[in-house]
Amino acid sequence: MEAKKETEWVEEIIPPKEDSTNLVVESTIIRAIKIMERKHDLISAINSIKRYLETNEPAYLTRQENLRESLMNSSLRKDLLAYLNEHSLSVGQYLAYLMRSGKLQQDKQEVLESAVLTTYHKYEELFQLGEKVVSGEDFVCHALERLLMKGSYTGFTREEGVRKNLIENINREEALFLMRSKLSYPQDTPLTMDEVSTLAKEYATKLIQEEYTPVKVAVA
Repeated sequence: MEAKKETEWVEEIIPPKEDSTNLVVESTIIRAIKIMERKHDLISAINSIKRYLETNEPAYLTRQENLRESLMNSSLRKDLLAYLNEHSLSVGQYLAYLMRSGKLQQDKQEVLESAVLTTYHKYEELFQLGEKVVSGEDFVCHALERLLMKGSYTGFTREEGVRKNLIENINREEALFLMRSKLSYPQDTPLTMDEVSTLAKEYATKLIQEEYTPVKVAVA
């Protein structure tokens, strides 16, 4: 099969109508993507499901957990295509909606955010103690830059299994997608090295600011 590009399935997003048909189809597709993701990364899993839905070619589906046979013998594809046709949506728009809604990426976003904040706290404390000359925010920005530019995880702390968890769950392409999603950056625009640095800085800053933003309690 031809190589899969990171963002070729990302199209203009029109939120699907929430009804019983969509909810059943949605839960089945999410389960299929999660099974596929165990063999591939998330982006490749979504692209494989997209190709299956568009072509009805079973080779795009894994045999793990009997996924290929169960989908080929179910009415999932017929039901989804009928639903998309009724609401004037493409397969790409539907899958992009699921991704951007956080229904597929929530766990990975949590892994990345946890890695960023744990690394930040470790090195910010050392900076405040005078044991490091670089602040925690600058340190984690450089770690994100190395991940995006070189696929290197060395800037992230090993404490609490952070680096290991990051390596096992998120590759460079997924990290880029998650960071762009968090900041509402366009997904299909190539980035220069300076823009990657800006993305890393804005992402880290946003997470740190969100963590320290006090929750406003409504007064009756």
